[in-house]
Amino acid sequence: MDGEIKVVKYIILIQLFWFDLANNDFQNLEITHYAGVPLQFANQKNCFIHVAEHFDELKKYTEDFHYGKATIGQIFCVKK
Repeated sequence: MDGEIKVVKYIILIQLFWFDLANNDFQNLEITHYAGVPLQFANQKNCFIHVAEHFDELKKYTEDFHYGKATIGQIFCVKK
């Protein structure tokens, strides 16, 4: 480590709910950017605040990304 300080960052991870289980290409969707800016949080609380403030946008993005075949199952704020 040589005196290096590792900064822990949190990211949004969406566990998907597939409407047709035969189409479950992915289990999770990592949200990496918002409005073209990398999206990482210094702590889990700030991550969940962002999720609460932008839930409708996250839901729409998830559904659009998977062409209406999946939606949000659960949202996690996890260490990157």
